[in-house]
Amino acid sequence: MTTTDAGASSREPKDVQVLSERLSGEEGDFLRCYHRRVQHASAAGGWSDPYSCDSVVRKMGMDAVAFVLHRMRSDGTLEVGLRKSMRPALFLDSDLGRGRRPSPRLWELPAGILEPGDRGDEGLVRRCSTEALEEMGARVPPEDFVPLGSPIWLSPGVMAERVYLFEAPLSSD
Repeated sequence: MTTTDAGASSREPKDVQVLSERLSGEEGDFLRCYHRRVQHASAAGGWSDPYSCDSVVRKMGMDAVAFVLHRMRSDGTLEVGLRKSMRPALFLDSDLGRGRRPSPRLWELPAGILEPGDRGDEGLVRRCSTEALEEMGARVPPEDFVPLGSPIWLSPGVMAERVYLFEAPLSSD
């Protein structure tokens, strides 16, 4: 597998300057949005033309864990644990252009936002174990969770949420 850095060049931004900033939403809201006018400096020198840059912040924290629970069934098929969650934004904010909206209920990996004590590798797997019990009813010890590489950014153009991915086996049936 190869990777490329499509944005790497002598024009790669080396700094971002905020020209103006406005925060929308109210203090107690789960999510708030920064509306900014920014410009970036390039390695070649000079600044870009100003442009809009909106970003979402979450008061509970910006990092999370998500994990795959799995087991091999006696018939040889792999079983993976998912949860079904209400995600009203899928219904309210999607525009498929075909007069249909997706269901607000979505199958997804179990996950959880990191809390203040969830720091370091031990904190991450402890959060996975807690969320496995809360969301899936599965008792999985923290030491059973294995990281699946580096964390990922789900929507880096809008939100600085970093998600740490893990997997853990469940006992077979």
